[in-house]
Amino acid sequence: MLKIQRLGASLVLSGCLLVGCDTAAEKKASTDVKVQQDAEFYLRSCARSLEALRTRPEGDGTLPAAVAGQPCDSAALGDYNLPAEMSDTVKSSVIRIDDERLSAYTIEITGLDGKLYSYRDRGVHAAQQEEDAIYADDKSTVFPQERAEDEKRTGGPRLEEGSSTP
Repeated sequence: MLKIQRLGASLVLSGCLLVGCDTAAEKKASTDVKVQQDAEFYLRSCARSLEALRTRPEGDGTLPAAVAGQPCDSAALGDYNLPAEMSDTVKSSVIRIDDERLSAYTIEITGLDGKLYSYRDRGVHAAQQEEDAIYADDKSTVFPQERAEDEKRTGGPRLEEGSSTP
């Protein structure tokens, strides 16, 4: 009987250790997620600050060259720098600016987990090109009024290739 009790005690002890292991693994996973969320939040906050700096009313749409190589909490960002307390959530940050176009930048954040998180903004020129592509006048779209005018001019409906009805 003593042997069974020891076996029972051993099983209970093993069960406690496994529960403890699960809790430790869950705690580590939770911490990892928190560290990643903090780094991503810091990255987004830094990008918002740089956008605010770039689009300030007295600016010309570019970033001051002085912010190149600076962290997101640098005094070089003036009123747009991130608070020092917020910087405690990451190991480091650096802003890199494209020398040819001061409106394009990259932010690199090293999280407390040692992982690199980065954001690359392509600048005002690329944003304008993207906007132009979205709102470009698409000549392939035929509106009803244009179709009616086209039919009057050509004497009837036009058939599209592969189409059997107007």
